[in-house]
Amino acid sequence: MERNGEVVMDRLKARWLIMFAMLLLLVGCSNTTNDTDNNDTNIDEKITISIALSKDHGAEAIEEKSITTNKNNNLLEIMLENFEIEEDNGFIQSINGLATDLDAEKGWIYYVNDEMAIVGAKDLTLSENDYVRFDYQAWE
Repeated sequence: MERNGEVVMDRLKARWLIMFAMLLLLVGCSNTTNDTDNNDTNIDEKITISIALSKDHGAEAIEEKSITTNKNNNLLEIMLENFEIEEDNGFIQSINGLATDLDAEKGWIYYVNDEMAIVGAKDLTLSENDYVRFDYQAWE
């Protein structure tokens, strides 16, 4: 009987790892760029955005910054300029020393204007007054 419980737990853990791997691919590993929006008239245009870091679905605030940046910068570029970031191929693995933990099944998920992002940080260009929240949370 104990063996069947272990098999079920192994299968459940494997499913969570597959879901997390798919989320990682969706959120951070896209190499697609859209150069049609990058024209010379917007190169020096600035926007102001807010970026917040939190834990456990916003239950614990870590840090919040108001940032003025170039309108054409993607979110990954903005994060690299303003936080201590470790990334691999556009996927943010660590922010300010808090890294994805595979054993604890926790990592960074980000939201733009309270909507979960559906593209990687490398592929997201923000607009004036956008609010970005990176939340360190358990995979669900």
